[in-house]
Amino acid sequence: MTSFKNQESHHLVHTHRPVSLFAFLSRTYPVFRVVPVHRCNPSNSYQDFSVILPSHESSTRIASRSASSSQLCFDCQINIPIVLEMSSSAELATTMNHNIARAQSIHRERQLLALQTLYPGQGYSVENIAGSTTILSPSEFGRKLNHTYGFALDGKVTIEDLRKIEAAYERNGNIPEVDMCEFADKSGFDLFSNHYTITGSQCEYRLFLADFQPPPTSGDTIEIDIVGPEDHNAFVQASIDGFRSGGRPDELLKVCAESAASRSDTILFSASIAGEIVGTAAMAMIETPDNKIVVLYCDSCLPSARGKGVHKALLLERLRVARDRGFDLASATAREGSISGRNMEKVGFKMTYFCTTYTKEH
Repeated sequence: MTSFKNQESHHLVHTHRPVSLFAFLSRTYPVFRVVPVHRCNPSNSYQDFSVILPSHESSTRIASRSASSSQLCFDCQINIPIVLEMSSSAELATTMNHNIARAQSIHRERQLLALQTLYPGQGYSVENIAGSTTILSPSEFGRKLNHTYGFALDGKVTIEDLRKIEAAYERNGNIPEVDMCEFADKSGFDLFSNHYTITGSQCEYRLFLADFQPPPTSGDTIEIDIVGPEDHNAFVQASIDGFRSGGRPDELLKVCAESAASRSDTILFSASIAGEIVGTAAMAMIETPDNKIVVLYCDSCLPSARGKGVHKALLLERLRVARDRGFDLASATAREGSISGRNMEKVGFKMTYFCTTYTKEH
């Protein structure tokens, strides 16, 4: 998405998340260190940023952002070889993020297709429009199972594409909710400038499995097991018990766990302390044209066992299994600043991009 031209041109990178601008640049250009320059122009409408080049002692200001928008204007006052190196780095990061986002969309689609099989004729459906995936379910399940993923990932989208998505929601009696990755095409964000409100955001985390080295065991009291078909019912109930304190209805928790248990691409895990199941988790195995990716999801823990390392143990075992099965990348989703996100970072995950949720106004 990022492009560099000649020195007379300005170049735009659409982050659509000003509060995470530094993180966006650091993730997009991993070979450079991005730092803020605490200096504003006389009108106070621009904040400057510097990129510290590894082979130079001095800083070169290459970017500024208008405080009234979420766009970066690049001033290419650096030599062409450096520009080309940065462009290559950006392309690699963007390709990886696209692959992760596509794997997440495939994961969501398979989640709903499993429910279609389990509950035929009960309002579960999937719509693929303009490269995006819209999952739909009974309206009482809310945004968890009524959501659009991957919109504008493949390039320009039109108002006609959005109208088709809105019509699918209307047929199912739901309000459109669309996740937009920060690197999606600008045309998608433009469509949401009217009649849509930002109602949430989530962080996507990734871990390169070739770099993963599980820590040595030290007599841990938490036992992690792969759940077989004979124990699926126990998995579903344990998942409900672990999530119930979050306030979601039991029926929603039940169908989410049943979907995971019925998928052929998913491995189920349980965590036990002193023979009692205290946590559950799932891992979907998804292959894209460029990567073999595992999506970690459905992590739950009983309130009485929280703070004892259950989530960390479930993360580590899934990463070990994924690595041993030859997968390249692990992906997981969490809210910014959440306990789940911090646990992921402790075992080696890095935050790689943000998704913003746009909801149609009533």
